Amino acid sequence: MPDTAHDAPAAPVSEPDRPVTVGWQRPMTRFAIASVATGVLGLWPLAAGFAVTALVKVRKGRRGKGLAIVGLVLSVLGALVTTVQFLHLDRPDGGRTVPVEALETGDCFTYLDGAGRGLDLSDHSRMPDAVVVLPCTEPHNGEITAAAPLKRGTYLEDEALRQAGALCGPALAGYRPDRWSLPEGVVPSYYYPAATSRLTRGETIHCFLASGRTLVTGSLRSARPEGAQAAYLAAVEPYDSAVAAAVPEAWASADPSAWEPWRTYAAAVAEAERKSADALRKAALPDAQRPAAAALADGLAASADAWQQVEGAGNPTRQKAAVQAAQDADAALDELAAPLRRALALASTPPTDFYAL
Repeated sequence: MPDTAHDAPAAPVSEPDRPVTVGWQRPMTRFAIASVATGVLGLWPLAAGFAVTALVKVRKGRRGKGLAIVGLVLSVLGALVTTVQFLHLDRPDGGRTVPVEALETGDCFTYLDGAGRGLDLSDHSRMPDAVVVLPCTEPHNGEITAAAPLKRGTYLEDEALRQAGALCGPALAGYRPDRWSLPEGVVPSYYYPAATSRLTRGETIHCFLASGRTLVTGSLRSARPEGAQAAYLAAVEPYDSAVAAAVPEAWASADPSAWEPWRTYAAAVAEAERKSADALRKAALPDAQRPAAAALADGLAASADAWQQVEGAGNPTRQKAAVQAAQDADAALDELAAPLRRALALASTPPTDFYAL
């Protein structure tokens, strides 16, 4: 009987190893991530720049197009919100937020810090990008007395500063003829855009009256008086405008070329003091006030001589000493002007924060 054979189960056949495909992704551009991050933080100018850069990188083979678009959208939204906030935001107190560039002569404005206090605007370097324009009947700490564009081709900050001084002194004479009558703490100031900020802030000089952190109510504009008062104020106006111009910020160094700002300033003040002295001697004042006017004119002439010494100083040490002597001579003019002003029924308390007669 034949044996019955049982087929043994076949041994498993091993398949050859299949190749494993490892996935490869293009690298992510970090600019896309940065655009979203800065957009969320509200830094929309940076977000826009990062987003555009990221899109350029994407065209060159990087990933991140979606994030770049999100960053770009956030930057556009941020720009729109900022525009609405600065240009069209009406406030319950009747004010509206505007960029500094939009301010016009006669505008009263304020800028509140995070604690709700008025920001000190007496320093032109701290002028904010935007301020709140208010009716002058509301508390404010700034009032525009003049605004004018920088002359074409003005690229140096010293020249912009000179133009600001030349504009703001005479402008204040027409806006508030008697500087001594300004409330305590209110000082003439000005703002001019530095070369680095002209693309964002424009190229307009603004002259204004600043009260620092103290808010004032009511316009500071006043009409020019008549008669003997007008004659006196017209006579001292050359001096007032000259000393209201920009004072050099630094003393001369060992380099003689650095002495020029003080020489220029000294020459302008000396010339103005001589003009005011001559005008006082010729002013149509009552006979009773002529002796006091003559004494003030003599004081102005002496101050002019002191400023002339600044022009001839031969080294920085002598120049600094000459400037101090000239400023002391100017400070002594207050004592000569006060009795004359009192006799003319003008304000007789001299300002403590700036020179004026």
